[in-house]
Amino acid sequence: MVNNKLGILKEGEEYSFVDDMKDAYRKSLSKSLATQIFETIPDHVFYDIKAPLKSTTSYSMNPFNPARPKNAYTFFEHRRTWEYLDEKHRYSNVKTSISRHKRY
Repeated sequence: MVNNKLGILKEGEEYSFVDDMKDAYRKSLSKSLATQIFETIPDHVFYDIKAPLKSTTSYSMNPFNPARPKNAYTFFEHRRTWEYLDEKHRYSNVKTSISRHKRY
């Protein structure tokens, strides 16, 4: 009776390592690794990197000089600009060996 309730193998059945591993990982193998990783990441992680839905052709001014065009149009350009201005005003001298200029 105990063997019927708690026994892993049925009568006449042999243990198979491969079948045991398939049973143990059946749930995790049903989805790809990328899907499993993205399911663990909460939605709020992606909120700040989404591009705005509003078109970029609307009129907007540069806050520092209205005669010049807008200094950034995407989230990443804004981050780069404000990082540059913050470092310029504080003169933290942290990344002096890294050039801000790109090679084109």
